[in-house]
Amino acid sequence: MGDNEDRKSSLRACLEESNNPRMQNYIKILDTPGISAFEWIHRTQEELMDGVVYLEKLKDILSLNMRELDAARIAALNRASEKEKENEITINVDVPISESGIQAFMEEANAANGTTTQEVKKRKTKAKVAAVEGVKKEPRKKKVKGEEKESV
Repeated sequence: MGDNEDRKSSLRACLEESNNPRMQNYIKILDTPGISAFEWIHRTQEELMDGVVYLEKLKDILSLNMRELDAARIAALNRASEKEKENEITINVDVPISESGIQAFMEEANAANGTTTQEVKKRKTKAKVAAVEGVKKEPRKKKVKGEEKESV
């Protein structure tokens, strides 16, 4: 029973040290004689119900805060998306469909590469003829340190 009295006295000491009037009220409750075990259970239930009410209020506050944070996050994402759209550059290129338009386009591209359309056509024609007829290329001869070697 000495251990129980030590716990009781440590609780009492903690309550007595507090300047909070509600804590002083708990000292009176602990000193009230003649309270049955069922009455203590009933009082505990009331205290726990108070705690449940407090927790429910906290849930409502946190839920409201979370909705506000979500709304702010979505607004920030929308603003960032709008800024990206403002910074995008769209280039529309109309590619000519007619043969003469395609030829002009090819000549312009080849001129940029330093070749003519006829040179490109000749290379393409030679490659097609070789592929269709199954013509094998003759091996090229390379000079390597004074010697001639064949390569394919």
